[in-house]
Amino acid sequence: MSTVQDAYRPPSSPPAPGPASTGLYAGFWRRVAAYLIDSLILLIPCVIVGLVPILGLFLQFAIWATYKAVFEAGERQATPGKRAMGIKVTTLEGGRISKGQAVGRYFGSLLSGLILAIGFIMAGLTARRQALHDMMASTLVVNAAAGEDDVREGAGTMPMTAGVWVAVVLILVFPFGLGILAAIAIPAFQDYTVRSKMAAVIMEATAAKPAALAEIQDARAGKAVSPHELAKSSVYVRRISVDPGRGSIRAEVEPASMGGSQVKEGAAVVFMLSRDGARWDCAGEGIANRYLPVACRR
Repeated sequence: MSTVQDAYRPPSSPPAPGPASTGLYAGFWRRVAAYLIDSLILLIPCVIVGLVPILGLFLQFAIWATYKAVFEAGERQATPGKRAMGIKVTTLEGGRISKGQAVGRYFGSLLSGLILAIGFIMAGLTARRQALHDMMASTLVVNAAAGEDDVREGAGTMPMTAGVWVAVVLILVFPFGLGILAAIAIPAFQDYTVRSKMAAVIMEATAAKPAALAEIQDARAGKAVSPHELAKSSVYVRRISVDPGRGSIRAEVEPASMGGSQVKEGAAVVFMLSRDGARWDCAGEGIANRYLPVACRR
């Protein structure tokens, strides 16, 4: 028997849109847009490690593989770029992929690019929008709202949205922006690297001060003390010498190990002991001021 409450029961809320209405599989351009966002996130660390000869390439691979494993095998099953595009990576049954799958999928993507990017283009042509590396890793890229049942049932492709179109447009100007960022970041990082190496040179010269001080004091007292070289420990130092008569320590730089165009052959950091023996004055020879600490700049 119906009641008054039944007669006036409020209508239920409409179900939230899911894969059936918004599509299941991530299309080619949506995936490209997600990759662009991830590339921007990893741009600076990859540029920095890329400056390391040979090893830098492997470090870039390691950064990307770790990034993929952490995010795609994580609770959200998606990198920040994929999350921004509303997609995630799943197994063929809709479950969470393992870290091993995520890493294998990443290295499979390198193969997708090596074969003239055909492996990537397959994401726009195959029935379930799988790229070659998805097939190799047994994965799918689907709507972030999809559950395991949705993935098993299958559906159409997610439509292009305004956000995807904006990201696609950015792809056209990305190479120019990358060039600008690289033009700023690479010289700045190179300068930072040379300054760090120069700090090692200065530390080695500083370590010689106590012994050199005694020899300089002996020379100033009239004792015969000859100039001589000390054993060096840093690869950035070609030779380090003490001249008690001049009251100096000279650390000659090894230009080949410094990597800075302003560090010339014969460049050195020189410490001179003041006449009263109270302080050491520092100066650079053949070294641009920007590579030296403020106390050594002329």
